Amino acid sequence: MLRLVASRCSVGTAVVATSHLARCEALERHNTESGVRRHVTPVKELEQEVIVLERQVPGEPLARVSLEDMIADLADPERRLVLFGESHDDAVAQDLECTVYDGVARRRDGRKVSLALEFVDGDRRAAAKAFSAGDTDDVRSLFRGPGDCAKYGPLARLAKTLKNDVVAANASRRHARLVAREGPGALDGVPDAEKALLPPLPYAAQPLSPGYAERLRRIGFGANKVAAQCLWDATMAYNCLASLAAGAHGVMLVCGRFHVQHFLGVVDHVEHYSERGDFPPVERDEFRVVVCLPMEANAFAHKAATDVWDDPSLDTVADFIVLTKARETAESAAAGPPAKFAGKTCPF
Repeated sequence: MLRLVASRCSVGTAVVATSHLARCEALERHNTESGVRRHVTPVKELEQEVIVLERQVPGEPLARVSLEDMIADLADPERRLVLFGESHDDAVAQDLECTVYDGVARRRDGRKVSLALEFVDGDRRAAAKAFSAGDTDDVRSLFRGPGDCAKYGPLARLAKTLKNDVVAANASRRHARLVAREGPGALDGVPDAEKALLPPLPYAAQPLSPGYAERLRRIGFGANKVAAQCLWDATMAYNCLASLAAGAHGVMLVCGRFHVQHFLGVVDHVEHYSERGDFPPVERDEFRVVVCLPMEANAFAHKAATDVWDDPSLDTVADFIVLTKARETAESAAAGPPAKFAGKTCPF
């Protein structure tokens, strides 16, 4: 199974890290001089707010690497698919997404790296195509509301600036709600124009791995809500693979971490569509999973002083685990420390 093979450590050398940093600094100078708004936090600045761990060998402690090292690995031309999972209230992760996407896309020598977003759904596919093609600059047309636009609009604008496509990755909320109410068979009755926004029907409406089934069971989802969650996973996987098949050199998907952590969810469906023959297979060394885990500032400071990372709970989370330091804002101070993740990803 693809997801159980550890990533090969192809990063970590001073030469790679220094080369990448030099490129970043040169690009920062170029864009400052040309007046381009990039919305990209410099790598050196973000290094103060993240701890990057790499899963190199199963059963052995995780290795701490630099953010520059991680970007260098993700930018390797062999990487066709980067699955980036976040918590939607993690501002550091959202800054990191721009920095990582910028670093990956700019090192592909002009070859297209599509940006697939969970937060842009099938109902906005036409808007995403128009935005990518330069027919409109209205980034608001891509998102359900101002909240998502504020968080992910800068990332979409960055993709457009780099002349890459923004992919409407997800199934629409109305289709997910239909499945949650009536079951996956209800999609058979939607108009053909709406079916074109979904993966081929019938999709795999039950978890494709025991691990994902167990995670959904713990949340307490009934059969129809499980099917709706699987619709989202299947649609994101299908649209990422479709973008690759259409000629993209690479795709970076940004989504909630529940969809990709432990190499489940979207990863299951990528494997499923590859094995079924819908698309050419994505080999293990051609994709990477990155998961951001937010931490309260004091806990982050304590972890930053840790030398050995042998926490079994982290062993199978992702290829790269990024611990992010919570930023203190008036809103976060009033709310208190981040709540423990409860996995409630379906607003049905």
